[in-house]
Amino acid sequence: MVIQPAFLDKLQAFRTEIGKPFIINFGESRLRGWRSWKENSRIDGKLYHPQGLAADITVEGMSILELARAAKKFGFTGIGMYDTWVHVDMRPMLDDRIVVWDYRSNKEEAL
Repeated sequence: MVIQPAFLDKLQAFRTEIGKPFIINFGESRLRGWRSWKENSRIDGKLYHPQGLAADITVEGMSILELARAAKKFGFTGIGMYDTWVHVDMRPMLDDRIVVWDYRSNKEEAL
């Protein structure tokens, strides 16, 4: 499986909108863009990374909250906030709602 072209197009359009490059996070020697099903199950990951529909990103000069708000405004349907990155994905929407979660240790402001 590879990263889906529609997802790459959305990431590129989002990057163009922000006007800054993304950093696709690395951790434990794995890319937090695409993951194999085996790697994903080992870390109890969700379905969207191995389907090529998710990435964990940071943008220099933007806070996690700023990046997550921009991702929400841009139309990503899954957004997760962590201390050092934001997860974005293109999951199917249920009841026209996006899925948002916040695993930051400091949650002063909500999305």
